[in-house]
Amino acid sequence: MDTTLIFEQLEKIAEITEENTSLAQDLCSVAANKIKAMLKSNADESDSRVILAAAYFANKLLVKSSYLTSDAISHFKAGDVSISPAPNTAIAVADSMLCDALDCISDLLIDNNFVFRRI
Repeated sequence: MDTTLIFEQLEKIAEITEENTSLAQDLCSVAANKIKAMLKSNADESDSRVILAAAYFANKLLVKSSYLTSDAISHFKAGDVSISPAPNTAIAVADSMLCDALDCISDLLIDNNFVFRRI
């Protein structure tokens, strides 16, 4: 799987700066390997949907990484007014985007999930 193509797609959906370019490229490699492991043996790794799914996976990893290393204000209080956004909103959005991308390539993925409801 071409990580350059994944990185190009990631640049379209994420904020890539000089500071996080190297990390983003590394995460594209991780995402490529993860998605590749999920594909059926006859799936085309160069399918644009597969590349986009890998980019969304890399985006999720990038968002999590930036959240862990950010010094952003997570809570603000002025008198009786208190603002505290959910810290995991960006992560939830990235996760939702990844799920949507995986749904788009579900026909190319190996289904190894087992759900046990009850006896």
